Amino acid sequence: MTRVQRYATGNMADILDNVRPFTVGFTRMFESLADVNDSVASNYPPYNIVKCDDENYIIEIACAGFRKDEFEIQLLPDNNKLIVQGVQDRREDKRDYFHKGIGSRNFTRSFLLEGDVKVTDCEFTDGMLNIFLKRIIPEDRKPKQIIVK
Repeated sequence: MTRVQRYATGNMADILDNVRPFTVGFTRMFESLADVNDSVASNYPPYNIVKCDDENYIIEIACAGFRKDEFEIQLLPDNNKLIVQGVQDRREDKRDYFHKGIGSRNFTRSFLLEGDVKVTDCEFTDGMLNIFLKRIIPEDRKPKQIIVK
């Protein structure tokens, strides 16, 4: 009898532990999935991933209240991990708020990029941080026409 079990993102470690004994050579993939699971813990700030076409994507991160000099964006080439951090130093803000509804806390967001996806540009406009991505397939991995002689 087949047993169906429902998993939540918090159960990712259990899933990986159940699958790991039946795989060989997938260690990096499992480590990447564990990293992604760790980054899912927070939903701040909200973001979109837009597929423009088969080769171009945009990560849109809503960053109300941030300035463009308060972002640190890194691409770790070893595992193609994109890390976006927003750090605000607002010690000088001495205002007495009657209501403060705009989130202004520091954040770290991580995105795992497939090996052929490269960051091409980044811009901050109207409270949105846009990171432009492009899938660049090397010539040796593109389909080739074979001529019959």
